[in-house]
Amino acid sequence: MSRNYLIFIIIFIFFSASHLPAQDMVRVNEVIDTLCSPEMYGRGYTYHGDKIAANYIATQFKNAGLKSYTNDYSQPFQLNINIFPDDLALKIGKRTLIPGKEFIMDPSSGGFIGKGKIIPVDTLIFSDSNALKAFLKVDIKGQALVLDQKFEKFIYDLPRPGIAHLLQAGALLILTEKLTFGASRNQLQIAKFQVLKDCYPEKAKKAIFQVEAVLHKFYKTQNLVGYIPGTTKPDSIIIVCAHYDHLGTMGQNVYFPGANDNASGVAMLLEIAHKYGKNPLPYTLVFIAFGAEEAGLVGSHYFTQYPLFELSKTRFVVNLDLFGTGEEGMMVVNGKALTKEFEWIKQINEENKYLPAIKKRGQAANSDHYFFSQNGVPAFFFYLMGDWPNYHDINDVPNLPLTKFSGAYNLINDFIEKLSTNHVK
Repeated sequence: MSRNYLIFIIIFIFFSASHLPAQDMVRVNEVIDTLCSPEMYGRGYTYHGDKIAANYIATQFKNAGLKSYTNDYSQPFQLNINIFPDDLALKIGKRTLIPGKEFIMDPSSGGFIGKGKIIPVDTLIFSDSNALKAFLKVDIKGQALVLDQKFEKFIYDLPRPGIAHLLQAGALLILTEKLTFGASRNQLQIAKFQVLKDCYPEKAKKAIFQVEAVLHKFYKTQNLVGYIPGTTKPDSIIIVCAHYDHLGTMGQNVYFPGANDNASGVAMLLEIAHKYGKNPLPYTLVFIAFGAEEAGLVGSHYFTQYPLFELSKTRFVVNLDLFGTGEEGMMVVNGKALTKEFEWIKQINEENKYLPAIKKRGQAANSDHYFFSQNGVPAFFFYLMGDWPNYHDINDVPNLPLTKFSGAYNLINDFIEKLSTNHVK
């Protein structure tokens, strides 16, 4: 072999490898930035942030070359959801607390406007009947009760008279080490605040509180579903999914961006869609961006009840959530249940050194894979592990490290391709 010919072969191999389909990190960051922008209103239900995000994702599906089972990729469904449309106020003693930073609402909080005395809850009421009797005699109507978060779970163990009496208060202030918001499909009869312990003035005697809460019944939201037909086995389906919703807003000036949870997972979903939109596999790939995951896996539950194709055709579900880090590797939920497919993942990673570690968990109802598993469809939930402390708070913003995003992308694609050439069901 001549020297010039050898050089040509080396250059050709390098050029070809450099043009293999790969994730576009500029696009990845653009997707995360867009989904976390103020204009998306935290991808929740106040100001219809969910619909704005859904329209954006539908456009991305179209750009990736996905076909639609419906006219616009949308699968509508309804849910009840508790929202906080107007600005909130909490003043304890002389200190006016900052919403989002020093206090947040419990997602199931009711609304209340008022002021009252601060009454610390005697924690003996949870274990001593005499203390409970004394509590029932205290006039707490419209007042502000204060309780440490470590005792909050015992509220629900109180007898009915105790719970009924507690609900007569105007507000319940739960003192906590970290503010963690959520989404609720129910509403309490009391205004319930989470307050950072470090921001709570211990000697305060009075509180002023204002919150409007609206339980929006039968709110219309949606899943987004697109697909790439298989080249040789189109009736065999692999689902790749990620939830796009987050926690929305708390008043007009506080919103929860949800960069790691789960704009990062949506970005991964879209990168995989772009790859196979140009390079279809033998099996059909279905891409689903689920709504209302944060409200209790509502969108994925709805889809498994009313699928757009026969679930029995689904060979595997790959669910993506929390892809902003990865320096500690990747967790595989259901890895302990689906041992063969977990060994595939491990083998792929060991051969290619994509991620520093692959760990496994058993079954868990912690993301959108769950109802597929409950319906007999094999499913993995992948999430990356690493140093990103911001979860369900206002600090989950798009400056994610994305340390092992590329490695995870390659690993997941290799796994999907193995699924598409190996019958696993």
